[in-house]
Amino acid sequence: MKAVVPNLLTLSRVCLMPMSLYWFAEGAKELAFITYIFIALTDYWDGFFARRWKVTSSLGVILDQVCDKLVGLGFFMGLMFLGLCPVWFVGLISSITLLLTLGYFFLHVFHFSSGPQPSLRIGKWSTALQYLWIGWILLENVFLKNPLQNNVIEILHFSGFLGLGLLQIWVFFQYVLRMIHLRRPSGFSLSERS
Repeated sequence: MKAVVPNLLTLSRVCLMPMSLYWFAEGAKELAFITYIFIALTDYWDGFFARRWKVTSSLGVILDQVCDKLVGLGFFMGLMFLGLCPVWFVGLISSITLLLTLGYFFLHVFHFSSGPQPSLRIGKWSTALQYLWIGWILLENVFLKNPLQNNVIEILHFSGFLGLGLLQIWVFFQYVLRMIHLRRPSGFSLSERS
């Protein structure tokens, strides 16, 4: 049973994300924020319990990375439709996610990589900052009626999204560099794959 708990926590993030966005859009912003806090905490708890109970697995690594991307993209897309996230930012993170996914798929198909690759430290920090930023946007909408009508908040939003966007580009290049450094198994040639 212990082996299943971390993966269930990971999957719960994806299941609760649309509910949180729905409640937020319908005006139940406090409930949406509380749900979001639970979602963000499960990002820590799943890894904590997996390591503590010594039930880490390749499946868990993949699930965690995929769910982090889905939750981040899902919230940013939802916030974009609500007018709280710029379209360019969603386009940027969507493009980066797609390119990295295709890159790792290519590496796996052509056996340049065996198994899932662990997240880079900068990638973990980027995910944590995304979670904090989403939480901030939800929280300010709980306490302020129309936060984007405040010039200071508007400048903060622009700066925050710009900073997160630049960080995403930096993270992208760090992962690309890691992909470049992955070696092919000895004796393998592309002509053997048909």
